[in-house]
Amino acid sequence: MNYKHRLWYVVLVAIIVLVSCTYRVTINPNITPTANIANQLKLKVGLFIPESTRNFIISDRVQAQAAINADRYIFYAGKALTSIITKSTRRVFTSVEILNSSPTRQMIAESNFNLVAIARVTSGQVSLSRSSGFFSEDAEGNTSLSIQLTFYDQEMRQFTTIGVSGMGSTAEGLGFGQGRKEFSASVETAIRNLGDELVYQIYGNYDIRKIAEMQ
Repeated sequence: MNYKHRLWYVVLVAIIVLVSCTYRVTINPNITPTANIANQLKLKVGLFIPESTRNFIISDRVQAQAAINADRYIFYAGKALTSIITKSTRRVFTSVEILNSSPTRQMIAESNFNLVAIARVTSGQVSLSRSSGFFSEDAEGNTSLSIQLTFYDQEMRQFTTIGVSGMGSTAEGLGFGQGRKEFSASVETAIRNLGDELVYQIYGNYDIRKIAEMQ
């Protein structure tokens, strides 16, 4: 490869790097729901969170005025979702045990669960953009997440299903980094809002409250 070819090769690689960079971001797994209830439901519940939920990711390319800023952000949200689902469920029930495998009738009988639940992500989307001002840039993010908890009774029959969503929308001044913190804010907000909604929806579910009253 002669000098001219090497120069063109270096320029091409530089352009590719500038035009599209990929940033991998792990969402804070310590997000806590803010919702509180007066009295927990006196039920022992087994909670199974499948691998697809525990490893859930969402991604988007930043929409900006120039194509040179079309960076891609991949958000690893699975740990944070697993944590918020667990914490929210534990705020409602007096006893929640995390299951390592999908529940069975035998497992339910041996552990004396009143109910078991399986949590799945039903949808997830993030939209990122970067807008320029006179003195700075704003990192804007919009995130929507939805999950479904399917509850089963002691005979492993479907008992009730609860679906909840969480939305997050943020616009922050872009710092000196690559925007990981700023773009993550909407994802974290969506997860926290999802957790709060999960607490309210489980606690307010008629079928679940009815079985708790029977204990």
